Amino acid sequence: MVSLGVQYALYKVETARLYPSLGLLTIIRLLNSPPTSHYVIVESKAAMLFTYGRDVLHDSIIELNHNQECKRYPLIVMSEEVEPVGFGTLKRMNGRVLIQNILDVGWYLRSGV
Repeated sequence: MVSLGVQYALYKVETARLYPSLGLLTIIRLLNSPPTSHYVIVESKAAMLFTYGRDVLHDSIIELNHNQECKRYPLIVMSEEVEPVGFGTLKRMNGRVLIQNILDVGWYLRSGV
């Protein structure tokens, strides 16, 4: 099978859910249009650590914009320069917010693809 284009999501039949891929981050970046909801902006150092597969701690969050009704969907994690670096989920640990890494732009290098 041959295909061309950018894969922006993956649909898993077993769970009947749509999972965003790194291609979606590319589209967001190319459109030069940051998301208006369901995103988190983190400090530059936290964004760099996120691209290495690390989670974002509460102290590194600059702006958090999410809808409580859609809390099961991933957040777009962006650097201070509003550059998308990956996807994460919102977790609460000991009463503090934590962004858990799901997928980040460093995945390409770590996976060896």
